[in-house]
Amino acid sequence: MMNILKPHMSYENIDRLYIAYAGKDQRHWEKSFPVMYDKYPLKISGNRKESSFKLFALAEIMRINNHDESYKRLSLVYLRQSNEFAVMQYQMALNLGKPTSFVLKGHHFEVMAPEKSHFTTVDYWYKDLAVSLILRDETSVEALLKYQPKDTIRNGELSSFDTALCEFIKGIFDESADIRSLFLSLVNIVANGNEIGSRQGYIDLCIMPTIMSWAALIENNMEKFEQSVLDATKYLYSYYHKSEWEGDPYGWFPPLLIAAAVFAHDQYSYSLKHDNPYIPKWIVEKDFL
Repeated sequence: MMNILKPHMSYENIDRLYIAYAGKDQRHWEKSFPVMYDKYPLKISGNRKESSFKLFALAEIMRINNHDESYKRLSLVYLRQSNEFAVMQYQMALNLGKPTSFVLKGHHFEVMAPEKSHFTTVDYWYKDLAVSLILRDETSVEALLKYQPKDTIRNGELSSFDTALCEFIKGIFDESADIRSLFLSLVNIVANGNEIGSRQGYIDLCIMPTIMSWAALIENNMEKFEQSVLDATKYLYSYYHKSEWEGDPYGWFPPLLIAAAVFAHDQYSYSLKHDNPYIPKWIVEKDFL
């Protein structure tokens, strides 16, 4: 029986990834990578370069140095900065070809959004929304919830799964939404395998178990939520352990699952009854604000 209370990657391996991410010359990432963003903040409008910030922030979060807790402050600084870049891109995606404004690192920008958007997908969107929830950034959450399924084009086509996933997640935060119908629609699409293809394994093991955790929260069933989080952890482990995706930071820092624990803590005053290596307790308990 697999031990689901251990991550699929050791923290020693995460340390090695952290060093690799910092560059071949092993400069510390917070001194090197932010430079290009400070100099060229508007050149990122057509891609996902803020992911660099996010990857390093997640690596720093998961290193966990019990002798020096400065990693908490440092990682959250850059996670917040990556989130600002993400929200800025969605702001432009929702105003294609139109004048728009946004705030970045305390500075106000007035720009013309590009005519086309090729960098927005549901995969990015729900992870960025989850990070906003983790950071308790209400402004970013509000901005990201304005996103529509039609804006989340994947490879030029809008899949029924991506549409249903986006609508369900948005529905969690919309009191007028028929959340039961949205949930059943999503489950039926997954069950029938419509337009999923090669993504089936990832959806079955990484996305839907986490969605079940959120479903338990919607029911206000904390016993079911606890078990759903354990199940989601087990499936994450089985998907990433000794696979080609083992080093994917979103594998060992699953934002939507962590956001569920944060939501349970903030909205229901519920803390998980088990220590989970995929869910940093200090983030859930706001030991950084």
